[in-house]
Amino acid sequence: MTDPNIAAAIKRQQDSKDMTNIALDIITSAAEREGRPFERADFGQSVGLLLGAAWKLAKIVHEDDAMARALYVRHLRAHADAVDWLPRSD
Repeated sequence: MTDPNIAAAIKRQQDSKDMTNIALDIITSAAEREGRPFERADFGQSVGLLLGAAWKLAKIVHEDDAMARALYVRHLRAHADAVDWLPRSD
């Protein structure tokens, strides 16, 4: 029998992949509808939308702005630092 914690972690990982794919479909749909490539301006707008969602999630966790800000910044820094660990595409 599978450990419930392992099963939950696997489910969260799959949900994360599914949500990422849904977000990417939504984000890239305007360029696709317009028959053009996804451009730098699209990227900037998309990142802004995702950061806005991250801020709203931090506010759900902490109603206090200072606590929400600390959580938000800690996670942004951790993700920014992790960019060096991503596999290179070149």
